[in-house]
Amino acid sequence: MQYLPLFARLDGRRCLVVGGGDVGARKVRLLLAAGAEVTVAGPALNDELRELREAGEIHHLDGEFVPGHYGDESGDGPTGTGGAPAGPGDIRPYWLIIAATSDQKLNAAVARAAESAKRFCNVVDDADLGNVIMPAIIDRAPVTVAVSTGGSSPVLARWLKGRIESMLPMGLGAFAGLAGRWRTRVRDRIGDLDQRRRFWEWVLESRIPESVYAGREAEAEAALDRQLAEWHSQHPDKTGEAWLVGAGPGRADLITLRGRQLLSQAEVVLYDRLVGEEVLEFARRDAE
Repeated sequence: MQYLPLFARLDGRRCLVVGGGDVGARKVRLLLAAGAEVTVAGPALNDELRELREAGEIHHLDGEFVPGHYGDESGDGPTGTGGAPAGPGDIRPYWLIIAATSDQKLNAAVARAAESAKRFCNVVDDADLGNVIMPAIIDRAPVTVAVSTGGSSPVLARWLKGRIESMLPMGLGAFAGLAGRWRTRVRDRIGDLDQRRRFWEWVLESRIPESVYAGREAEAEAALDRQLAEWHSQHPDKTGEAWLVGAGPGRADLITLRGRQLLSQAEVVLYDRLVGEEVLEFARRDAE
């Protein structure tokens, strides 16, 4: 089964977690971190969720949750649909539903109701029931890396997360913030899209990121300002370079790391019949 990776914007949007145990609490933490307005349904809450309820950070639907549809099907009011009050088991007011109980029948019923209402639903420990998978997350805000195995092996996803996490600098988010602050200035100075891409590629391979990681942001911004001012004189338009990248008999696991980097930057890729599709996957999606 194939999945399309997406990043959902949930700030201020209502989300439902069915299940008040430890598993449900982990999902609630993720949703709250994303700014969602979270409702937890279930007859009992663990200590963490009770504290969140008492602090007013989550809503609680007490009692056994029986998923169903209520009210008029037309429109989309704030409490239900068509202005009709939402019932206690109505999943239509929610953008995302997570079934996190130990009752497989209840989880399946929640998933069916979500599918009927055309809502996204994640079923914990049973990817086939839902239509959304919660990936392993590496957080370097605002940089987020998500790892998924399509629900086939959560342990492998967590292992991959650990390997990737160890390679990403803790200051990566700070560099992303700097790049965001300079984005408009760079766009105004370098109008050509390809030249602008080359500029940011140069920045990434320069010492500027290392200065940010070391906490020397003023030094990094000064270097960025100098390079931007000199860019057109040092890199005139319509210039480029050609690289010859070897990959043995065309196998993806024989290409070097530098070769992969060059493929990801190339605007045009010329290859022969020995090069397989796996190698071409390293190229930019908009490359010719």
